[in-house]
Amino acid sequence: MAQYFIDLTKSIASFEEAVRASHSDIGKKEIAAPVLSAVVDHWMQLNQDRHHPWAKGEGYYAGAAKNTHVDLTPEGFEVVTDKVGLNLRIFGGVVHKGANPSCITGQPTKYLTIPAIAEAYGRGACDVGDLAFVKFGNTGKAALMERGEKSAFDMATGKRIKNVMKQAGTQGAFGRRVWFWLVESTTHRPDPSVAPDIEQIEKVAGDAAEAYLEKFFPQ
Repeated sequence: MAQYFIDLTKSIASFEEAVRASHSDIGKKEIAAPVLSAVVDHWMQLNQDRHHPWAKGEGYYAGAAKNTHVDLTPEGFEVVTDKVGLNLRIFGGVVHKGANPSCITGQPTKYLTIPAIAEAYGRGACDVGDLAFVKFGNTGKAALMERGEKSAFDMATGKRIKNVMKQAGTQGAFGRRVWFWLVESTTHRPDPSVAPDIEQIEKVAGDAAEAYLEKFFPQ
C-alpha cells in the first residue's frame, strides 16, 4: 500500500461537536488545514535532516510532502500521504521481487535494485538508462553496470582484463561502475521516528477544532 493515513477525528473530543456546528464541509476543511500543514512540515523537516546533499533530486521526504493532501469523510477528514515505500519505512517488512512491473519489459521484476553509488540514490534503473546486466562469475552477485568495451584495463595494475566477470564486484576497478546491485528480496527494519508525532498532531487538530467552535459559541 502506497498511502499513509492519519485519521484523528475519533481521538479529538471537540471535533465531532465542531463538525455538527458547521453543518457542512467548510468546518472540516478549516480544521484540517493546520493539521495538513503540520504533517507537511514534518516531512520537510525529515527531508532536511536525512536527505544527503550528494544525492540527486529533491529528496524522498520532500516528495512525500508534495503528495500529502486531505480527504474529507462523513465523520471528518483524513490526512493522506501518497508515497511508495513510506509505510515500509515506518512499519518495516520484506519486499520480494515480482511485486511491480519492470520499467523496461513491463513484466514482473526479476530483481530489486540497491543503489551502489551516490548518483544512484533517488533514481531508478530506467532513470539512468544504458546500463548492462552482469553476473560476477560464481559469486552469485548480479548488478547493473555502466557499458563499455568488452576488454578493459585494470586501473590499479594496467593489465588488460579479458573477462569482466572475473572481477567479482570490484567496484570501478576497470573503469566501469556498478550503479545498482540486484537482489531478490530486501528486509527493512521499522523506523517509528519517520512517522509524525501523533500526540503533537492531535494537539494541532484539537486547537483548530476549539478555535472553530469559538465562532459559534463565543465565551
